[in-house]
Order: sequence, then structure tokens, then C-alpha cells
Amino acid sequence: MSKTTVTGKKICNNDIEKWDNGFVSRKLLESALDLFISLEPKVQSSLTSNEEYKSNCELNKDLIEKAEQILVEYGMQISVLSQKDSR
Repeated sequence: MSKTTVTGKKICNNDIEKWDNGFVSRKLLESALDLFISLEPKVQSSLTSNEEYKSNCELNKDLIEKAEQILVEYGMQISVLSQKDSR
């Protein structure tokens, strides 16, 4: 699994960046989830953490949108498989 790394506030995740809207593997799904987890503030109730969270989300908007697409595509893959199994 490609670990999400935070350099300053810019996040780098090669698996997500390279995804071309194709099949979503478990590794890619884990990378997308890892991205969302890495954005979470360390201290939930801290105003500074909340501001940092908002800033990180804005700075990494494109990567976040791509990770969201990965989750949607994975859901569609599961849905198709479930429909085939129920016939």
C-alpha cells in the first residue's frame, strides 16, 4: 500500500494520483481511506486543528476529489458484483 505522506500541508499519495478511473483494487481503496484519515486533526476539539483541517482540505482539494471518486467507483464495483450474485 502506498502510504499517504504529509509534507507541510501538501499531501502526496502516488496511488491516488496515478489512478485513471479504472478498476479499484483493495490497495487503491486503502490508499483513499488513508488519505481521509491523514486529514483528520490530531485534537478534535482544538480550534487550531479545525482551521488546519480546513486549510489542508482546501490545499489538497484535487486529491480529495479523486479519492472520493475512487470510493464511488469501488461502491459501483461491489454493486455490480452483488447484482450478478443475486440472479
